[in-house]
Amino acid sequence: MGGIEPVDREYKKNALLIYGFDPDKFFDFTRLYSIPGVPKNASSAISSSIKSYLLKEDPTYQGAVSTFMPTYANGNSMLACGLDTSFLIKRNTHKFQSSPSNDNKNSKVYEHLTNRRAEKVASSNIITNQMRLLPVVEVMAVFNKNTRYQPLINLGKEMLVKEN
Repeated sequence: MGGIEPVDREYKKNALLIYGFDPDKFFDFTRLYSIPGVPKNASSAISSSIKSYLLKEDPTYQGAVSTFMPTYANGNSMLACGLDTSFLIKRNTHKFQSSPSNDNKNSKVYEHLTNRRAEKVASSNIITNQMRLLPVVEVMAVFNKNTRYQPLINLGKEMLVKEN
């Protein structure tokens, strides 16, 4: 399963601009995952189909980005669909909000929050993981380098680090 969205996070837009790309000419693969029993190449096949469809609709697309979490996956499906260039890393932090359990008022239930949902919750109600995890890696597939701006840094030689 997955979603395709415009690149809407400012840090991703800024990173693409630094590398000389137009963030409005990229799309973001989000929530890409599969379930047990699905053929191993399902994610890459779906991603390739999406890429072909979008390029047919607008051949000026420069590329796609996605997020890879090496703590949880090996990344083979990302590589198979062409998302093979790392351009930014950031700390892997999970955020949780606790609430009383419906079954037992003395115990708590912890709900995992996405960053977007966590922005709407009072910071005093959020707890984070205590164990350090491998960093989150933002990856890209470049389709069209001809429409690129003059980059500030060379892709493949340098990587940006997003500080929290």
